[in-house]
Amino acid sequence: MIALLLAGAAAAFEPVIEQLNGGQVDWTRMELVAEASGRPPGGSLLSWEAMEGEARSQLGPKMLKLARDVRMDSTRYVRDLLDGVGRVADRLDDNLSLWEAFQVRYHTSGLVEVEGALSLHPWLRPALVARARGNDRGGPPAGPATGLVIDLRGIKVSPAVAPVVRSEAGEVLYGLDGITAAAAALRMPVVYVSDPADPVAVARAGEQPVLVQALRVSEGVDPVVSAKDTARIQAAAAESPFLLQAQVVFVVGE
Repeated sequence: MIALLLAGAAAAFEPVIEQLNGGQVDWTRMELVAEASGRPPGGSLLSWEAMEGEARSQLGPKMLKLARDVRMDSTRYVRDLLDGVGRVADRLDDNLSLWEAFQVRYHTSGLVEVEGALSLHPWLRPALVARARGNDRGGPPAGPATGLVIDLRGIKVSPAVAPVVRSEAGEVLYGLDGITAAAAALRMPVVYVSDPADPVAVARAGEQPVLVQALRVSEGVDPVVSAKDTARIQAAAAESPFLLQAQVVFVVGE
């Protein structure tokens, strides 16, 4: 189980950060972050630009290595998709080039550090859309529920791109297969926050979400909810398409 760190103490709401070998995943902003550096050989007078170029040239391979370790669901990592064959695997491989450098630091020693980020959704969109099978009912929602918020605080959980929400009886209440292709093209299946009041959570689950407390997690990834909460979720989802539209938030942390 990879430890979770809630980073960014200066922020009003701390993002959910998972440290991986060589970088990290921000599961709130949904992006991979990696860093590379360039340093001139001893005594050389290479320019800052040359050192920055060297650092940037390292970021692509580092991003690929980091991307392979992102957990897809309870049984797979993204590397399983990248190592596959076919159109989806090819597009995921191509989309790895979408990373962007967002910070460059110059040091008097000659060291240049470059941080880059890869937004998870544009990268993984082909795989998400390929698996989305939900049928949009059409028309305005009849019920008031705008989303689903599952409180997992105090439960050890590994974030994943496409977790499944299960009932105590093992019934699948929510998962990537059940959202619409249109929703998969717009957003990740879930978003992780450390506080349900985080604007990220509000933007995803709306002003009137169904709030439930997870009993435990299955396979270290998938929330399990009580029979009572299962009935609440199913009743609300029968009237409003928040599950079809992936309006789901997981709250994690201590």
